[in-house]
Amino acid sequence: MEHVQPQTQVLSDKQREAFARLIADAKKQAQAKAEDDSDLKDRIEKELAPQIAKERGALALVKKIRLLRTKLEVLEKALSKIGFTCDEDSIDTAYDAPKGFDKAVETAVTAARKERDAEFQKFERAILRVWTVDTVAEAREIVEGLL
Repeated sequence: MEHVQPQTQVLSDKQREAFARLIADAKKQAQAKAEDDSDLKDRIEKELAPQIAKERGALALVKKIRLLRTKLEVLEKALSKIGFTCDEDSIDTAYDAPKGFDKAVETAVTAARKERDAEFQKFERAILRVWTVDTVAEAREIVEGLL
């Protein structure tokens, strides 16, 4: 039996162009599906972080931080339930402040307003006194007493 070899066909320039276009299109499709550099870096960092953290002994600290965050959330919810919020340097009332809080604030505001107004009254009395004194020395004494 005689073995027949298929005839080899010479590749024309047009055929080369067509094959090259197919390959270029396939490359574009692959690039469209691939991660960009930023996403690639993010993925690699996320994959490597636990391994490197373990090597450096950071896992115990991570566990402790996660536990503290959970405790913090529980405490913040408890604080909120009684009408307060806080951050590093202040305490505020929540929207639904405890009963009596508004009354306590109003009482304190009234007292502070009276104290502030009393301070202003000193100036009013001093102005009246300046109009009633006879000498520059007396007027200067009144002014110096306020400054």
